[in-house]
Amino acid sequence: MKNNDYLLPGIAAITVAILSPIYWLMEFSRGFDFNSQSYSAENLFVSEMGIPSFMFLLIGFLSIYIYYGLMKLLHDHYNYKKLDVFVTMVIFICIIFYLGTFLLEVYSYWSEEGINQSIITWLWVFCLITFGIIDILLAVVLIKDREELSGYLKAFAIVNLVMGVFELTLFMSYMVIFIFPVVAALLAIIFLKRPETIEIV
Repeated sequence: MKNNDYLLPGIAAITVAILSPIYWLMEFSRGFDFNSQSYSAENLFVSEMGIPSFMFLLIGFLSIYIYYGLMKLLHDHYNYKKLDVFVTMVIFICIIFYLGTFLLEVYSYWSEEGINQSIITWLWVFCLITFGIIDILLAVVLIKDREELSGYLKAFAIVNLVMGVFELTLFMSYMVIFIFPVVAALLAIIFLKRPETIEIV
């Protein structure tokens, strides 16, 4: 196996780590009413298609690619398949969250009636809770098998556990904005560094 087999997933992870905070900064700027100097969450989802909309979709596609790459890396470097179900679930929820939100925004843009804000809210609540449960379970499995894995995978598990807890709280879920880039950066390191264990062919 070549050392650069996971170069593309590594680049994708770095891209997500950079784009994610930029996207949220742009979104919060859009949600801020500079005339009244106040913030309105409702302005986060307006009938305007622009760079943030497509950036959000790109982050979603890259996230799916990254998690698929993680599953493949665990197979190739550690012969480890215990996370397959959880990673597949993360990919599935990513499709619902990112593509679903984007399609609702497209509908809101082209529809004269717009979109009911409660639909977006319920979609995000469902996805956050599901992400939280899966992230915690994924982290617990990795921590349980920490002796079989590298130090960066252990760090990934711990950060993922913290992220999952914040996702489940909902009212503290905004912390994911700061934690997810760290998760992506750790995955980039995992993809780009040389494996610490003997590869099983």
